[in-house]
This record gives sequence, C-alpha cells and structure tokens, in this order.
Amino acid sequence: GYAQLLEQNEDLSIHSREQVEIIRRKSEQLSAQIAELLEYSILQFEEKEYTFEELSLSRLVEQIFIDFIPEYEKNQITYVLYGNEDEHKMQCNAALMIRMLENLLNNALRYGKEGKKVEAVLSENEESICLEIANYGSAMKKAEAERIFEPFYQGGNAKEYETESKGLGLAIVAKIVAIHSGTIHVECDEEIKRMSIIINFKKANK
Repeated sequence: GYAQLLEQNEDLSIHSREQVEIIRRKSEQLSAQIAELLEYSILQFEEKEYTFEELSLSRLVEQIFIDFIPEYEKNQITYVLYGNEDEHKMQCNAALMIRMLENLLNNALRYGKEGKKVEAVLSENEESICLEIANYGSAMKKAEAERIFEPFYQGGNAKEYETESKGLGLAIVAKIVAIHSGTIHVECDEEIKRMSIIINFKKANK
C-alpha cells in the first residue's frame, strides 16, 4: 500500500520510480508466496473434515480451462481437452478440486510456453477416473520427476522459465489428491519434450 502511494508521487525521479515499482512487485510476490505456504501448511497439518459431494470432473475442468483462456491466448498456446463428452462423476470437495486444477494448468502454462501446446485428457474404467494434464516443450529427467511433488522442489530446468514459483504448487496438488484418496504420478518423454501429470480418482459409485 505504501509503495502504491509512493508511485503516485509526481516529485519522484525516474530512477526512484523504478525502485519503488520493484519494491511493490517484490512485495506482491512475497505476499503470494506466504499465502501459498500457509495453504500448504493447512492442508498438511490441520485435521479437518472436508465436505464431499458428487460432481462432474468434466465440468470442473471445463470451467478452469475457460478461466485460463486469456493467458493461453496471450502466450499463443494451443489448449485441447479430450474426453469431456462424459460427466466423469466423482465424490469431491469442489474448492479443493478447483485449486488443484488451477495449479495444474498454471504449471502446464509455465513449462509449456516453448512447446505451445497443453492437453487435458479425461477417461475412466470400471473403478476409476483418470485426469492427465500434459505440456510440450520441456521434459524432466527421471530423477527429477520422482521429486516433482516434494515441497519446495524445483527441477533443474526451472531456471530457464520466468517464474515466481517456489516449488509448492505441485506439492499442494499432491496433498489435495491424497485428501481425495487418489494417486498421482508424472511421465516424461524427453524425445518429444512432453511432460504429463496423471491422476486417478475413484468413481462416485465406488
């Protein structure tokens, strides 16, 4: 707030105005990182009973994709959703699932800028529903992929991308998946530079 007030001061020199803008931007980044850390801490340590209801995973994914359309178009990224013709119903906490999907699409956006393509694939069998989020342009090595859901971990190629992430986004995703008794893993194809995060949930009637 004080930084914003200083930016309105017409007596500031160009150099001082640039410094105040840096202070404001870094403060906003720090605030976002603290909020993310607090969210992860709550999910990790708070004993809480979450409310679950039967919802369509297809409709949730569609909703979040729509929210991300401006960012994808701004970065000229093609976004494709497969398998949403079916409802893919499951028992879930809507707020947690929305947060999970936002983190997944943010991650795909961040590391898919070079490949210019993000895919979401929904499918199911008799027991479970599968959600796969894939981006092109980057692929982690196996040793890195095994650690991708650890808190504060960032892969070796993270420095190549402009990001304010501190390695909590996917850790939050993994915790939300665990709360829903699901499983999560990552698959990488270094040949075609494709990284895919795959999540399996139990169907609503199971």
